[in-house]
Amino acid sequence: MKTFVIPFLILITISASGQQLNFNFTKDPVSVANWINVSGDPSSGVRTATDQSTGISVSSLATANWYPYSGVSAYDGGGMTSGTFMPATVMVNHWFQHGSLATYNVSKPQLELSGLNPASLYTLKMTGSNIYGFNSNPTRFVVSGSVVSSHMDVNTYNNTANGATFSSIMPDANGKIRIYVNTTSDTELADISGIQLSQQAMHSPQMRVQIIRSRYRQIRLH
Repeated sequence: MKTFVIPFLILITISASGQQLNFNFTKDPVSVANWINVSGDPSSGVRTATDQSTGISVSSLATANWYPYSGVSAYDGGGMTSGTFMPATVMVNHWFQHGSLATYNVSKPQLELSGLNPASLYTLKMTGSNIYGFNSNPTRFVVSGSVVSSHMDVNTYNNTANGATFSSIMPDANGKIRIYVNTTSDTELADISGIQLSQQAMHSPQMRVQIIRSRYRQIRLH
């Protein structure tokens, strides 16, 4: 006598879909096509925004992490009107820090991206533009995920075409990347107009295992 058994079926799906998000920073709400606006003054309240399709959020974290000028850290119309590194309607507005206390402090990041995939790598682009009489050359950008990046300096005074691009940034184990926007010992102002976030290839494949249960039937042959 022989017996045959029909086994379970297992389906494995490997997903490596990319993501690209854009965030612009303003004092008052400003709508820019394909950009998620984060409005308000980060020195007077925590400002956040979330992309509803991905769940990825950006936050200004804490008012104590922003050092204002004359009580404000956000200004609309404070940048050049002819920006090209990002859309002009993004670069014309900005959030900023002022003074010697606004230099890099690892315990005081200015922004945090959350809801990211810890197994993915990301490219981040950022820039600012400043038309007023404060020296913002350079604004110093640092990003921190699973490791802290080397800094990138961008001359933002009268800036239209320059920005910082950080590639192959892995979030920390909680899916977060922190961003620092700082002055240096030689500058007065550090500013940021927008962030562009793109997902690169997966660090490791994301697998979904689906077990399709099938009633097995024993067939006996005599």
